Amino acid sequence: MLLLLLVSCSGGEGEGGDKGDKGEGGNGGPEGRPEATTVRVDTAREEALVYYDAYPATVTALEEVEVRPQVGGYITRVHFREGDRVRRGQRLYTIDTRRYVASVDQAEAR
Repeated sequence: MLLLLLVSCSGGEGEGGDKGDKGEGGNGGPEGRPEATTVRVDTAREEALVYYDAYPATVTALEEVEVRPQVGGYITRVHFREGDRVRRGQRLYTIDTRRYVASVDQAEAR
């Protein structure tokens, strides 16, 4: 790019300031007219674009609560998704009941 700028600015003036038959600009054609510049042309086309807003960030909840189980056991089902609003009394988890059913059956058998 720099080489092109230097060549275009020299314009043949290095020969004692004589521009010769190139016209006033120094970059003329054979009849003193400026030479045509080659340009690339592309056709404009209409397309449907999808725009996403994505920002690198971390989102924190306004309120957080700690959920502690009152009994032990394996969780078999989760009744909410991360980030959902939950209401007081809403079921959150289902715990495997086989252990507790077996304890009740054993107590009744005694």
